[in-house]
Amino acid sequence: MFVSHNLELEGAPKSFFILAKGFKKKGFDVDVISLKPGPLKVKYNESGMNVIKIDSFRDKFLIDVVSKYDAIFVNTISAYSFIKELYFLNKKIIWIIRESELYEYKNKFLDLTDDLFDKVFKVVFVSNATRSLYENGKVHDNFKTIYNGFEIADYEKYKKSHEDVSVNIFLKDKIKKKYGFEIYTRIVSIIGTVCSRKGQLEFCQAIAVLRTMLPEKYFNNLRFLIIGAQDKEIPYVNKISEFIEENDLSRNIKLLKETSKIYDYYEMSDIFVCNSYIESFPRVVLEAMAFSLPIIATKIYGIPEQIRNKKEGLLINAGDVNALAEQMMLVLNDADMARTLGENANIRLKDDFSNEKTFSSYLKLLEDD
Repeated sequence: MFVSHNLELEGAPKSFFILAKGFKKKGFDVDVISLKPGPLKVKYNESGMNVIKIDSFRDKFLIDVVSKYDAIFVNTISAYSFIKELYFLNKKIIWIIRESELYEYKNKFLDLTDDLFDKVFKVVFVSNATRSLYENGKVHDNFKTIYNGFEIADYEKYKKSHEDVSVNIFLKDKIKKKYGFEIYTRIVSIIGTVCSRKGQLEFCQAIAVLRTMLPEKYFNNLRFLIIGAQDKEIPYVNKISEFIEENDLSRNIKLLKETSKIYDYYEMSDIFVCNSYIESFPRVVLEAMAFSLPIIATKIYGIPEQIRNKKEGLLINAGDVNALAEQMMLVLNDADMARTLGENANIRLKDDFSNEKTFSSYLKLLEDD
């Protein structure tokens, strides 16, 4: 059984779905429980997995439902109440922790106590940096680190689906034209739910700084895409919109809704930015690595475990607007550096963060006593 807090097109639910699909492909019977609906339900169903919608992890009928499963995967710290209610069934519960803001959750949920982590079979963290926060200097025999993996086959399928030998044009240029951009336009993208911890406002502030560093004609050919606006974050989205208008940047910055066509945006991009304050091992970075993009990211928690500074990407301090502007200018002006960073990132993804490697680690985990 896979227990999810939601079925949205966000990093944590998407990574969870890929793991579930891996077990299904290996011949396991897999069902899914979720508190909230979302577009991933269709993908689960298409992969032959049944999705059960529940109102609360405290629903009493869950005891009977859960009893028939040999292993239970629980996604994110927000599902802690499922652990609290059902750990006594003595099942192989694998709790996957993806959040690095431990103390915020403990202050928010007073019944999220430290002893819960010792009541499950395994607690899996997606980065060593996040794991160290929860260990807090103590040894927990059931704590493990397994990096998120990326399905290289999905990227290859995307590329293949866009092959058209009759058209003599690069795919990147083809996708740019599809979305109304000129081929010569340089595109810098930041992808993910638009919210304060992702740093999109500071991204806009860095763009305003960058404008003062570049000739006007050059800057006018740049487009900065913020993809992932959602209705639930309207105040922050409005704040970004106001900054764009007040600084006369509407020509250059495009604030876009969350989309299932996200690979198109990676393909048309020339640079990828992850400007978060809090992450563990973000999927968007892995996706950018698959597309061989030069990456500029904040050096927080597990991101330095994904990309090494000046090798697979460029790392900056979170909230450093000037540094972000400087690094964007550096990559825009150095084509050789941009190409090398992107190529190195792609190699590291295939060597260290393939979905096959991640899935093998989870299979091995289930074999532990």
